[in-house]
Amino acid sequence: MNFIFGIHIHQPIGNFDYVIEHNFNIAYKPFLDTIIDFENLPFAMHISGPLLDWIKNNQPNYIEIIKDLVDKDRLELLSSGYYEPLLASISDEDKIGQIKMMNEQIENIFGCKPKGLWLTERVWEPGLVCPIVDSDIEYVLVDDYHIKTSTETKYQLYFTEDQRKTLKVFSISEKLRYLIPFLDSSKTIDFLNKLRNDDVVVFMDDGEKFGSWPGTNDLCYGKQKWLYNFLSLINKNLDTIKIQTFSQYLSSNNPKEKIYMPTSSYSEMDQWTLPSNLAVEYDNLNLSSELSKFKFFLKGGMWRNFLTKYSESNWMINRANYLSTLTDDILIKKNIWAAQCNCAYWHGVFGGLYLPHLRHGLYEKIIEAEKMMDIEDGFFDIDLDGNKELLLSNDYLKLFISPINGSIRELDLIKHHFNLVNTMRRYKEFYHMNILNQTQDVIDNNETHSIHNQSADGLEIKNDIIFDNHDRWLLIDHFYESKVEAKDLLYNKYKEAGDFINALYDINFKDDNVTIQRLGKVLNQDVLITKTIMINTESIFIKIELQNLSEENLNCYYNPEMNFSLLGGHTKDRYYKFGNKKHYLDSIGKFTGSDFSIINDYDKFKININSPLSNAVLYYPVQTISISESGYDKIYQSSVINPIYSINIKPKEIFEINLSLKITCTNK
Repeated sequence: MNFIFGIHIHQPIGNFDYVIEHNFNIAYKPFLDTIIDFENLPFAMHISGPLLDWIKNNQPNYIEIIKDLVDKDRLELLSSGYYEPLLASISDEDKIGQIKMMNEQIENIFGCKPKGLWLTERVWEPGLVCPIVDSDIEYVLVDDYHIKTSTETKYQLYFTEDQRKTLKVFSISEKLRYLIPFLDSSKTIDFLNKLRNDDVVVFMDDGEKFGSWPGTNDLCYGKQKWLYNFLSLINKNLDTIKIQTFSQYLSSNNPKEKIYMPTSSYSEMDQWTLPSNLAVEYDNLNLSSELSKFKFFLKGGMWRNFLTKYSESNWMINRANYLSTLTDDILIKKNIWAAQCNCAYWHGVFGGLYLPHLRHGLYEKIIEAEKMMDIEDGFFDIDLDGNKELLLSNDYLKLFISPINGSIRELDLIKHHFNLVNTMRRYKEFYHMNILNQTQDVIDNNETHSIHNQSADGLEIKNDIIFDNHDRWLLIDHFYESKVEAKDLLYNKYKEAGDFINALYDINFKDDNVTIQRLGKVLNQDVLITKTIMINTESIFIKIELQNLSEENLNCYYNPEMNFSLLGGHTKDRYYKFGNKKHYLDSIGKFTGSDFSIINDYDKFKININSPLSNAVLYYPVQTISISESGYDKIYQSSVINPIYSINIKPKEIFEINLSLKITCTNK
């Protein structure tokens, strides 16, 4: 039986340098240090472009070790989209551009031409064949889950085609992904020996599971020495397990069968992409012992569903993809391609989309690309939802105004490469049901589990699981019949008196003036909201007119909700300043003045907000509960500013509000 062993290592755009260094020290370096001593064991490796850039700059000796292994034909390097994009989510032009960029980097740095493609998250669509082949790639890796409904065979070399272009296909063993490195190494060898009648068995998975995942550093390199023991056993069983690289196998083997694979990824992704309630039902089906062996027939969602599941994801990827259609300049393209890095566009068992610094990393690249382009203000359907957003900008600020909620959904500080509305709503996730239904009977043992089987105590955060019914942008129009407090808003313990949430507004743009209007109902009375937005250098001036078109007085409270994301809720270098008092951005409270600031000393800017006539300013944080490889995480997403106005408007009269935001640089 032929066996191919490999790892994929990656760190996303926007990740912290210390996190990358930590992963290098506890996973990437010890893996190579261990396997290098087994001279008879060739292996495969994929290094993503962002991580390769970091290694070149910070660990050049690692590059030399890899180059030496490549020269000795002990290591085969695989290509991919350079910045680790989901290929299915970007244009064919960008697919080919990114793959060829990786091909060139591998050839320039390591002196070899890659033949194979690491398919990011194994997200496969049949239309990928042509751009992959056009990128000078001979073979691709998928999971065996992809092919189970296409053939009765399991582990062998296949080929597929599209438009008369052919591509070789290797399938990764899902069973091995779950066994390695969690099952005793001798039992893993026993499992491999049971596959002796299969032609070629492939294990290739995240290198982080060899040291970075919880408990795996000690498992792989501590007393248990899992990796060393496993490689030693392979070395002793070379008479039955012939280990080689993909290219070594291809040198003497041809594809055995033609297949056509459906749109797919690995099995876990099928569940993660589903809406939360459907994901719970899917999980229940998979947990059924009678059905589990047929789970490959139980297809869930597809990766693109993340773009309908999370509006934040859909907005970001379309921001990048739209810019890509406007330029052929390679320097600009590289920023756009970096903004296509997949990690912040979805969420499964890793933080992904829920991590603000990863989203920030993508926005930095998008803003940098736009700085190099000349895009005129106007209307564009950026996110392809059928509604045109308005771009309003100057040399300092860039605003994207959405007809949904008549609000500002992106506010970029151009000099700082910073989107102040890099926010995240509190979504219902399928695993929230596990927390809400959890009792004191929590699993507690010392075994090391795959991250797909982690248990965690969610009881402490049970009360923090809150679901939003609207996106967290700037200028969301709320009306309340009675007085509200900050905690009411935080926990969604209030009742909307109007029908403006998630409604469509009309936007007019003339002579650099923006007017946003909607006629709606408040307490069953007709109310016309008119918002006028002007920008001047670093300031935004907002006039809001509430006109009572009914025959009776309108008595209620109005709140133009404003969300700001400064990437740190409980750090001393980011805070509110009310008068002379500082408050963390994750604090809850009330301020009775009209002038206050949000200060970001780390990125050296502050936002001065003026809200005259407001009775009070209520503030609270948006914090999400999401799952990661280490358990449940409570993550600060944004600070919510709520100027509360007590209004009493006579029939046909107008209540006028003037707000201003001034963003200035600081020298701290």
